[in-house]
Amino acid sequence: MVALFDIFSVRSGEPRWLGSAETVLKALVLAVHEGEGLYFVFSPATGHKQFYKVGADGTVERGASTE
Repeated sequence: MVALFDIFSVRSGEPRWLGSAETVLKALVLAVHEGEGLYFVFSPATGHKQFYKVGADGTVERGASTE
């Protein structure tokens, strides 16, 4: 299957690419494995970017999106 989404962490205001995934859920699994912090999932096909915050306990909270 083709990777449709890229996942990035945001540290000190700078994005760092973590990998690609076939689904948003799989991208978020990568984020949770990275640990607490701010992340965004990007779709190269649509240009849509969705932010997520991962808590210390592994919870994921959806944030504002940008297009």
